[in-house]
Amino acid sequence: TSLVSISQHQFDQIALGLELAGRPFLWVIKSDLTKGVGLPLKKDDNGIITNHEIKGKIDELFSDDDIRANSLKLKNMARESVGKGGSSTKNLEYFIEQIKH
Repeated sequence: TSLVSISQHQFDQIALGLELAGRPFLWVIKSDLTKGVGLPLKKDDNGIITNHEIKGKIDELFSDDDIRANSLKLKNMARESVGKGGSSTKNLEYFIEQIKH
């Protein structure tokens, strides 16, 4: 894998683009970001992916029926997993019991 580092300005543009999209999201930032993670984003003349480019891609994703259907499916699976009796809840309860002893 090849590592990618971004400037603070680029980081700010990504954050602003996500905010401008007005959609709920979970943003996990890893120290070892790699090339190839999904959206083909275009850089401007200064080599920056602008917040408007990011907002446009997010709008495009949310308008895609297949992506929306998959997102809803994953949302429901996650909800079931963390709900009472769900696998994540059971695993957490088991973990808590183990550290109590």
